Amino acid sequence: MFRVVVLASLFALAGCHRQAKAPEEAPTGLAVAPGEGQVTVTWDQVPGLTYWIFFQAGSSVTARDPGVPLLFDVQSPRVVGGLTNGVQYAFVMNASDHDSPGGPSTPVVTAVPRLAGASWTSGAPLGSPPQNLNGVVFGAALNRIVAVGDAGTLLAGDLNYTSASPPGVTAWTQATSGSPVTSAR
Repeated sequence: MFRVVVLASLFALAGCHRQAKAPEEAPTGLAVAPGEGQVTVTWDQVPGLTYWIFFQAGSSVTARDPGVPLLFDVQSPRVVGGLTNGVQYAFVMNASDHDSPGGPSTPVVTAVPRLAGASWTSGAPLGSPPQNLNGVVFGAALNRIVAVGDAGTLLAGDLNYTSASPPGVTAWTQATSGSPVTSAR
């Protein structure tokens, strides 16, 4: 008899647990920026929600597709690596509220990872008077890019895949010391 009372009490307590209601709206602001064998996924993050990213090669994906890779409990921005350059990938997201089911999914967003340096975006002039950009080098050990302009002017910046402005570089700084650099021909 005691066991029956204990089991009935446990079932009653389990029945009192209420699952949180799923979010009513899909995450907003989903954007995917390509990089070298990777992409950076960003969205408008709402505190208290748990986000899921679903992705696969191709032009479409849904959260219900069997075998689709997913990333759980992610924060914006999120770098998704291990992708093949030149291959289109489709991304979609949804969110849950604590232990709720997933809410509605975002529209599909696609991106094609590409080799580093495959595209360049013009920025502000290098100074006054305008200068030519004569060379650029990347130092993987320090994750820095250094540019050489006219008269040996050096500019340097930290590589940052999550930077949107300017893309790929957090900021360029003018060198304060050093010898002029000339190129050998």
